[in-house]
Amino acid sequence: MAVLRLLMSRDNMFLHIDTVKIPCRVEKAQGKTLNFRFKPNEPVLIIRTPNGKLTPAHHQAIEKNKSWILKHYAQSQALYARREDFLKHLAAGKILYMGEMHKLIFRQGKNRQVRVEDEQIIISVADQMVGDHKEIIYQALRALAKDHIQNRTATLGEW
Repeated sequence: MAVLRLLMSRDNMFLHIDTVKIPCRVEKAQGKTLNFRFKPNEPVLIIRTPNGKLTPAHHQAIEKNKSWILKHYAQSQALYARREDFLKHLAAGKILYMGEMHKLIFRQGKNRQVRVEDEQIIISVADQMVGDHKEIIYQALRALAKDHIQNRTATLGEW
């Protein structure tokens, strides 16, 4: 049987499975079932129970599902680390594109346009969208990906 302990402090709760310390939170579920999930933006296990409290039966369910919890915790940690790395580079005005770092440059223009030139991604935006960089970057990267996929498909079709 694995070591399964729940440690609580004033602000945090941790689930210890074997040697792994997993931050977790217990929430009240709408239905009558117990479920586990990890939030997409942080590696915290959400345990949803019918009454919002853990019982011995819930501890047994955690023990039964420990391999799923450990697997998804590792995936959640990796995703969170990549996200943090992305945000760190984004704050410095750089972004990873096609395996290389590119400098982000925003320019005002009449049309929304994205160009890649000499390790730079130049994003032209209308005046009213200048403040919403997150949405602009999201749309720009989607446009670049769509263009790349179309070019790649055309190249493969010529073979």
